[in-house]
Amino acid sequence: NIAVISGISPSHAWVDVATSISLQGVIGPGAVVSWSADCSRVVAWVDPTDGENALTTFSFASPGTYKLCFRALGSSFFVEQLGIALIVEHDARAHNVSACFPKLVTFEVPAKAGCLQEFHSSEECAKVAGLHPEIMGKATGVVTQSAEDRPRGCWWQRSNGALYFNAPPPDSPSVACSTSASCVCCTDVKPTTSTTTSTTPATIAAAPSLRKPAPKPATTSTITTTQRPGRCYPEVVRLGKPFGDVCPYPVQNIQQCASVAGTALEDLQDVFP
Repeated sequence: NIAVISGISPSHAWVDVATSISLQGVIGPGAVVSWSADCSRVVAWVDPTDGENALTTFSFASPGTYKLCFRALGSSFFVEQLGIALIVEHDARAHNVSACFPKLVTFEVPAKAGCLQEFHSSEECAKVAGLHPEIMGKATGVVTQSAEDRPRGCWWQRSNGALYFNAPPPDSPSVACSTSASCVCCTDVKPTTSTTTSTTPATIAAAPSLRKPAPKPATTSTITTTQRPGRCYPEVVRLGKPFGDVCPYPVQNIQQCASVAGTALEDLQDVFP
């Protein structure tokens, strides 16, 4: 056995969060890999995706620093892939894809203020991104890639409607989200709805000549309150209505419009030349 994996991307993962990792190298049929503290004591392994620099999704039950162990077809033992370490940490973001509404981000790089909550796997990308009104019905699947000239993670190409999950090669420069290559992120502030009920007190029956008008029936009104983020990051929305799922926080006045939109003029020039 020899070392066949030269690097991984990303090099961090989170406990109980499925993470798609690109194994840099060529993996043939029948090979298996394992993440372990000691490659001589492997007790469980995974059949990775065959091919060059292919993505495989892994999950981890506990934090720690893991070595990558590789076993070729026909071999009886695992070989540590030198220089490769995966750091697994507890997920401080309380990642909850089931409560996520996808958002298209056209500025900054993933993990920055515009896209704080990324998707970590191609499965998450496919499950949630397809719910966005602009993507719904257009993307038939997720194309996995390891490209250094595209945004990291889940992104959507507007020109052809294709959805991608990218794990760039190690040490690749960060590529910003853009109008043509929009990052798909998870919104972390959701509109909340509360219901209040008011009931008209009952009226005591009186003599016919003194009878009061019948009371109005009880009414139920629904009040929708929206939690606003502490800081605004502008996004151009082409579908839906203000205060809807796609645009829950529309700009309220001329001053806000000038102040907020001005922070993304370079991106807006692509939309409004």
